[in-house]
Amino acid sequence: MKESFVEKLESHFQKNLEGVNPVQQMIRLKAWDRFVEKGLPSKKMAGYQYFPFSQLYNESFEIGDSPEIDRSSFESFIAPQSQKSYIVFANGQYRPDLSDTSGLPSSVIIRSLKDALNGYGNFLQTRLCHTLENETDPFVLLNIALIQRGLFVYIPPKVVIESPIQCIHLIANDRPMLFSPRIHFFLGAFSEASWTYRYHRLKDFEYLSNDVIDIALEEGASLKQLGIVRPCGHGWHLSALRATQKKGSRLDTMTCTRGAKSVRQDYHVSLLGENASCDLKGGAILKEDKQSHVNVLMEHRAPHTHSRQTFKNVLFDTSRTSFEGKIFVEKEAQKTEAYQLNNNLLMSGKAMTNSKPNLEIFADDVKASHGATVAQLSEEHLHYLRSRGIALEDAKRLMISSFVQELLTEIPIPSMRGLLQVKFS
Repeated sequence: MKESFVEKLESHFQKNLEGVNPVQQMIRLKAWDRFVEKGLPSKKMAGYQYFPFSQLYNESFEIGDSPEIDRSSFESFIAPQSQKSYIVFANGQYRPDLSDTSGLPSSVIIRSLKDALNGYGNFLQTRLCHTLENETDPFVLLNIALIQRGLFVYIPPKVVIESPIQCIHLIANDRPMLFSPRIHFFLGAFSEASWTYRYHRLKDFEYLSNDVIDIALEEGASLKQLGIVRPCGHGWHLSALRATQKKGSRLDTMTCTRGAKSVRQDYHVSLLGENASCDLKGGAILKEDKQSHVNVLMEHRAPHTHSRQTFKNVLFDTSRTSFEGKIFVEKEAQKTEAYQLNNNLLMSGKAMTNSKPNLEIFADDVKASHGATVAQLSEEHLHYLRSRGIALEDAKRLMISSFVQELLTEIPIPSMRGLLQVKFS
């Protein structure tokens, strides 16, 4: 089963080498070799214990193409605050012809990875080589090997972008396809930006999206990210975030999903400079047999660093979730503050959740905590609401809304907050 899946991937890899320049070819070859060395993950691999491999490895996908898309098919998806600052991916490939970044400062650089490897080759090659040497997740390595048309975003020092940059991922496949979108962010010292992204299905065919976002924050830089992962119900979505943060930088990210055959989010954040901080949030409301899995590695490698993780799930029917998270504190990272929390609300006796938060601390002056809860709706609270004339289903919706409200209230963009309030109500 795994052998057949790898054979199909190798065929895609060979085709993907055609027509690329020597630098790109070298990077892709190294990535493929590392992927083969690591091998496809199994349930024995950390962070994958609850992932439904037997289903995935029986699938067959073709490499994604770049389809013809009419602008009118996605204009309604453009947020009001991002009318002149949006980027479009179609079937996992960056499409500058469909994007509009005219509202961004002229100093901001937005290019395809292919073009950026020419103008910003030293930075990108160093970043990619570091990934090839140190990455442990096979699917992240596969992303590099199969990348087609990725994106590079550079925000110069002290540039503050007021309007959010929106990324619109359009899925328009007419057969099962594999997509490998990749985005590299580089924020210069004391720059600020917000990034939102959503997935929209123009056609409802099965697909596998294996996407990676790589973020480098220089001193004092700040990036806020908000995403809605909404694959088709019979799709697969693997998402990885890799981030390095220097002194005083800040990363805030939140992802919400309704699940699919499986949605997997993998975070690896390294706090390398003093007073760097990171806030990871996620929410999932799952029905039927949908799945969502989260894996986090938060590394504190400098003093006075701060991190917080908050992930909440609501499970109906036979849906499944898992959370595996580690806070790692180096000996040098004194005065660290790190918190991790996973809350789960079960709406069915057949739903299942697994949670494994943990700490690994080598410093002796640290504030850190981790926890997980699994609960059902309180009969006492339901009775209270019903005694006030609220119907049972309305009472349940109110309690679910209250459960996820902590996440929603911290969304700074009104249109996105309103959209999620509707989806999560």
